[in-house]
Amino acid sequence: MSTRLLLVVGFVTAGMGSFASAQGGPGTDRQGDALPEGAFARLGTVRFRGAGAPLVFSQDGKVLASVATGSERANVILWEVATGKRLRRLSTDATTLSLSPDAKRVIVSSHLDFQTSVIDVSTGRTVYKLPGYRGTFSGDGKLVFSADPYPDLNTSQVHVWDVATGKARATWPLKRGAERFCVSSDGRTCALGCYDNQEVVRILDLLTGKEKAPARKLRDSEHLAGLSPDGKTLAITGRKDVSLWDVATGKEIRRWKRRFDGDLVSNLVFAADGKRVAWSDHDKDWGSVHAWVAGVGDARPHAVGETSSVFEAPAFSPDGKMLAVPTAGHVIVLRDVVTGKDLRPFEAHTSWVDDLALAADGRTLVSGDRFEVLAWDWPSGRLLRRYPTERPGAESALRVVAGGRVLCRGTDGLVRVRDGRTGRETLRLEGKHGSAVVAVSADGSTAALVGEDRRLRVFDLGTGKVRCSLEAGQKPRRLSLSPGGHILFWCVDEGEQPRVFMADMRTGRPPHLPGLPALSWRRDNLPPGRLVSPDGRWLVVPTSQRRLPRWDLRTGKELEPLLGGHSESYGVFYSPDSRFVVQRGFSQRSHLRVWEIATGRLLDYLAPEPASGDRIMFSADGRTLFTTDYATIHLWEVATNRERGRLEEHLGYEISSLALTSDGRTLFSGGDDTQVLAWDLTGRRGAERTTAEQVRAWWDALAGANVPAAYRAVWALASDPEHTLPLLRRQLHPVPTAKPDRVARLIADLDHERFAVRRRAAEELEEFGEPVAPALRKALGRATGLESRRRIEQVLDEIERPVPSGRRLQALRAVEVLERIGTPAAREVLRALAAGAAGARLTSEARISLERRPAE
Repeated sequence: MSTRLLLVVGFVTAGMGSFASAQGGPGTDRQGDALPEGAFARLGTVRFRGAGAPLVFSQDGKVLASVATGSERANVILWEVATGKRLRRLSTDATTLSLSPDAKRVIVSSHLDFQTSVIDVSTGRTVYKLPGYRGTFSGDGKLVFSADPYPDLNTSQVHVWDVATGKARATWPLKRGAERFCVSSDGRTCALGCYDNQEVVRILDLLTGKEKAPARKLRDSEHLAGLSPDGKTLAITGRKDVSLWDVATGKEIRRWKRRFDGDLVSNLVFAADGKRVAWSDHDKDWGSVHAWVAGVGDARPHAVGETSSVFEAPAFSPDGKMLAVPTAGHVIVLRDVVTGKDLRPFEAHTSWVDDLALAADGRTLVSGDRFEVLAWDWPSGRLLRRYPTERPGAESALRVVAGGRVLCRGTDGLVRVRDGRTGRETLRLEGKHGSAVVAVSADGSTAALVGEDRRLRVFDLGTGKVRCSLEAGQKPRRLSLSPGGHILFWCVDEGEQPRVFMADMRTGRPPHLPGLPALSWRRDNLPPGRLVSPDGRWLVVPTSQRRLPRWDLRTGKELEPLLGGHSESYGVFYSPDSRFVVQRGFSQRSHLRVWEIATGRLLDYLAPEPASGDRIMFSADGRTLFTTDYATIHLWEVATNRERGRLEEHLGYEISSLALTSDGRTLFSGGDDTQVLAWDLTGRRGAERTTAEQVRAWWDALAGANVPAAYRAVWALASDPEHTLPLLRRQLHPVPTAKPDRVARLIADLDHERFAVRRRAAEELEEFGEPVAPALRKALGRATGLESRRRIEQVLDEIERPVPSGRRLQALRAVEVLERIGTPAAREVLRALAAGAAGARLTSEARISLERRPAE
């Protein structure tokens, strides 16, 4: 493992609820860049990551400024061009920006307040704010220009400011506000895009305020795109073409017809010498964007580099030989203008990471994005192998498969399963498949593909043989498999809302489910495969009536619906053991709803807020619920609905994938910022050998209301079985079976005249737990005195409260410790607890732990 990987342990203060480094600060990745607190490895890089347009080079080409458009605040980021290292992040709202020639100051303008701010780069402080929008430096850095975007009582103006003092040098009135505004490098000429019923382009002499050329009205499909650095050439873009015009004469110099009609191109830029222009434009495949470059004298433009999905303005380096292009996943790519080749390659994803799978060897992580599948040695952060998903004339990766495998299709139509780490073929599927439409079950046991004959075939990924072959009618547009591969869903176009079909892979026919509503696919819904539980037993369908119908797929019977749900559902999520199902409302701020599926019981006390993220995942034991909020991962304790901790930050971008190691000790998160982070959930990396006093303190912490501290204690105790197991054997006892006559005597003692007797009776009844609740309720119905009723109600409240506390919570957390230890000795303690009184929560949790982790 690289010595640069500083192992991170511990948490910060319990009040903050977040993870931190025991070494006093974050570690670094293989390239020397800082890791977030709590992360111990980065698979990939943050070089030129987490940024978007607009892009601006410094005059010497050594610094690149960008706007971080993926975060809630569009901050400014400054990069070192030679290395891609982030130099500084400025916390300021920014829509447009301009960099001074010496890169010591930056101008940002925001559409939130339509003001221009001049910021000192070294300190991050605002030097002064100026009226006007789209502020820009003159070529010598001595002047700032801005313009008011909208008319305000006929006082809209073009402003000229002195950089040194921030005082106005000149103001020129505008008949209308300037929504588009660009200035020549010498500060003599500006072009204004002003709106009436259509856009009007005005060319203004900034020294005199006079118009240098007659105003030009543009057609409905045209817009002002830019002004050359020398102020002599004007660029105009439309739906069908891009054109250059001579400012002095008003004559057309060059016109390039766009290959495909689409959005207006308003992101054209000139090179510093004015001899080239560049812009981004949609290809015939909507969503695929090319960066185009053309010399002023060229008959046609040429595409530079691979396609992206980002429709933002590129930027020329000062020498005009390099183009900085914002791409998918908020990545800046530097490309050679002539050859289109990437000049600053870094080992990382080039798009958002939406698929993660761990190999059985415990060292290999396979991660997939829109364009590639990458295999990593995650303890060291070293990239092992790349599998391209789109490469003409070569094998391409279709999907990441559980177990760290990759499903690949060759040009011959054959589909192979390859070992993610070595690339070695481990399995070949029967038949030929010309389509990229594919589904893989979450457990990696099953794959579904569309053959060249347009039949749906479902394969066993253990043998490579066809489990089921179906006639799908029209060509399926999307496939989805339930987590265990039991149910196949596919989508066929039927009007505006495509119809979803389903088939049981055990019979090859649609399951007979009376009352099942017709399913339709909405683009904003999650894959229908999530409707089925991992064990293939439960089908839960969210509806708009705040009730979720459910079926037992083993019997085909419809059970009572789950009540208390959201009227608009984003989707449902299951715990790995199929014990719980979670519904997230369509509103980003709606609280989660959690049910115990077998009983249909809504866990009213458990309603964490998922905020903006759509990643919802349980730990393997179902005791921790993970949710995401943009760049933050929240860990919720299911037993208390309190936050166990949080993990931050993915450069302020959405977290798009999560995966846990089988032992639950390490969490991987992939983000829209293209990086994968490995988080230590235990806080025990590099920890010293524990003492008996520490073990006792951790045991006490299990009973506390400080949930982050208790979570740390769970992992600490589980990491030291030698000291922990003797303590748990002494402290944990099965819930005793309550004999009716003894229960009756204790209930009677709740009315005893002596306080000590009453207290002992209450404590013993609480120790019996849930099994004595019926007897207490009967006694409550017979009680006549107010004081007697109060004492019985107090005991009932403690027994039946959904969120346990004190010793009862301590015992439940101790069961979690025992399950995490998982040794024969730990299972022996669990068996003793599971033999306790039937109906007691502690007994039930111990039994579930034993069933979830059978003896090896």
